[in-house]
Amino acid sequence: MAEIRPFNGILFNTKQVSASDVLAPPYDVISDVDAENLKQKSPYNAVHLICPEGSGDNKYTNAAQLFSTWRKESILVQNKEPCFYRYNQIFSVEGQDKPITRRGFIAAVRLHPFDEKVILPHERTLRGPKIDRFKLMTATSAHFSQIFGFYSDPKEFLNDVFSSIENQPPCIDGITDDGTRHVLWAVSDASVVTKIQEALKDLSIYIADGHHRYETMLALKEQQNDDSDAPSNFGTFFLVNKDDPGLIVLPIHRLIHSISDFNSKEFVSFLQEFFTMKTIVDGVKDSNQTTELLKQEGNKQPTIGMVFPHNDDLILLSPKENAVRSSLPHNKVLADLDVTLLHNIILEKLLGIDKIALEEQRHVFYVKSTTQALEKINDNTSQVGFLLNPTKTKQICDVADSDECMPQKATFYFPKIASGIVFRSFTSTTSQEDHLSDQDIV
Repeated sequence: MAEIRPFNGILFNTKQVSASDVLAPPYDVISDVDAENLKQKSPYNAVHLICPEGSGDNKYTNAAQLFSTWRKESILVQNKEPCFYRYNQIFSVEGQDKPITRRGFIAAVRLHPFDEKVILPHERTLRGPKIDRFKLMTATSAHFSQIFGFYSDPKEFLNDVFSSIENQPPCIDGITDDGTRHVLWAVSDASVVTKIQEALKDLSIYIADGHHRYETMLALKEQQNDDSDAPSNFGTFFLVNKDDPGLIVLPIHRLIHSISDFNSKEFVSFLQEFFTMKTIVDGVKDSNQTTELLKQEGNKQPTIGMVFPHNDDLILLSPKENAVRSSLPHNKVLADLDVTLLHNIILEKLLGIDKIALEEQRHVFYVKSTTQALEKINDNTSQVGFLLNPTKTKQICDVADSDECMPQKATFYFPKIASGIVFRSFTSTTSQEDHLSDQDIV
């Protein structure tokens, strides 16, 4: 099953730069404004590598040159010994008072086509992002970001393995703009490395986030056609136990806009054919209360929350099984998902928003915070809003195990992995000119 290996990571030299100044979000959540702000923080912020400047394909060459320059200048330094990297994220989420810690580790993972059922996806990908990442990886011969995956370790064996490491000074300790603290330790001890490898050797890995990056790494592997132990045959993953209490999945709400001739009363009458409706008066006056009401109803049956602009009532929609059955997938694990009900029945069937329109986000605003969704619904751009409960990790596993894919934007894992936490070159040799001394390796 899954084969994981340590690797000679390339890290920011925190004697030269502050970790908080150089870490960035993943490339696919960085807006143009965000990119400019990150560039202003530091000339060495990871955004310069993951969203490089330049026209056409020159930007990929620019990224490669910059990566090489930073290494020569010892802004980036490489571990002399292959390491696994313990990576903890400390963060807060809406509606919870205490900070949460998500514990995982970063490793090189042997790449497998999805049909081999070693690495399991749960969503489809778009061609455009894969082309962009392919060109960047080809030009730089490096992975600047990790794929986010999870595995099953209900007894939390690996937490015990890593526990002593967390008492040592970290290699990287920085805070990103979303308030998340990112802490990284390098682990090179041979006995610890072996325990980690043994723990995962009989397991599959589920992709939580980073499907585009995984398929790009697969394409690069096939193009390079190297021997089986070549670095290009391994992707770079951040791996988390699916039973870790810090593995947080948040919902992504949908606000609908620009539907011609939309009439809320007519729309409600159409909905009544497919859903039972429960109106909670003043149910959206407080976002924490709204979240709790959705959760309570969702524990009983599939549930979608509906809100209209300038109206404090929350309408809870539950499907009428006989009415919706013909419009849902035959596979029950998909049919029972709130997001499937929303997409198949409400968005496609009743509002005419097809899959292409959803991909192009023509009529949908995606909002990842309940508070923000309830604020934005009243800004005179939206016609109706739909609030969802988080998709459960078990549901994600069930979909992946059955070779199915969820609708777009069904999951939002928070927080995101920081770009710049550790880089991995997939050339066959390590640099002799940029390396960390032994005392810098835990």
